[in-house]
Amino acid sequence: MLRTKRIEPQTFPLAALAEWFREFYSGSPWGECQRCPRCSPQGDFGGAGRYADPDLERCLVCGAELEAYWSDLRAEEYFLDAANRPGFAGNVHHVGNELAGWTWGYLASTVGELAEHPASCVYIDVIGVLPAFRQYVLEVFDAGHNLARECGYESTVTRTRSDAKYVQEAMAAYGYTFLKPSSDGEREYWAYRL
Repeated sequence: MLRTKRIEPQTFPLAALAEWFREFYSGSPWGECQRCPRCSPQGDFGGAGRYADPDLERCLVCGAELEAYWSDLRAEEYFLDAANRPGFAGNVHHVGNELAGWTWGYLASTVGELAEHPASCVYIDVIGVLPAFRQYVLEVFDAGHNLARECGYESTVTRTRSDAKYVQEAMAAYGYTFLKPSSDGEREYWAYRL
């Protein structure tokens, strides 16, 4: 049975997060396997300097040695950026004593492309379910929506890759509707009324 509790940023399992990010996002369609530290600075989580080939050793643009796209440090930086945004709320999920997944989000208006959204809208940044617990993905999704309601949000926006058709199909089946493409041309935003 899935147990859910609120994320406490100071005790969040960052090592597990980094490991899960590496496992999940290195595959298709994300391709976040490696990055060039010159072409993709530490705080840049976009597509510049990103490589999907795990065997590539050097950047094809500048020749720098590549490193893991989701190093422990980058995963920690990404999480702490989210945890410090206005309206942050998140859940951590366990099955028995094992970490199963997490969900977090923050005010949608803090995301540049969503600045026009009201304070009643939450941007769901991450919905993560570890591979061994994928049968709980809908429960994790529901728990995220319940948390958003408890925090007073009335609607949600999330983002996925434009070529992640199976994610879009799942979101549409759940009731999400396409909102708009993102400016990077690789992703798109979807909305849901709570």
